[in-house]
This record gives sequence, structure tokens and C-alpha cells, in this order.
Amino acid sequence: MSERSIDRVDVWVAAADPLSRAGTISQLRGAPGIRIVEEAELDQRGVALVVADEVDPET
Repeated sequence: MSERSIDRVDVWVAAADPLSRAGTISQLRGAPGIRIVEEAELDQRGVALVVADEVDPET
């Protein structure tokens, strides 16, 4: 059986600036059912959360 619990979702947070990334991670860290992971740990079952000020071709 995998180390990852079935009732938790792996979430990788990407942001244009470190402050936005850190703030988002801080808000999510205490949420039940969410496990913050680094990009290298993210697999098909996880979620990538992209934080941006506006949606444009770069984001």
C-alpha cells in the first residue's frame, strides 16, 4: 500500500512570486485532506494549483 493516504489530496502550489506561494501554502497547510508537496512529488492523482494576479499566456 502507498504511503499516501487515500483521503488526502497532494497539492503542489506554483506562483509567480515567493510571497504568493508561501501565503497560499500557509492557508492550505492546516486544511484537512490536503498534503502540500513539491513538484517532483506530484503524480497523476495530485493537483497543481497555479496562483496568478491575472490570466495571460504565461500563466
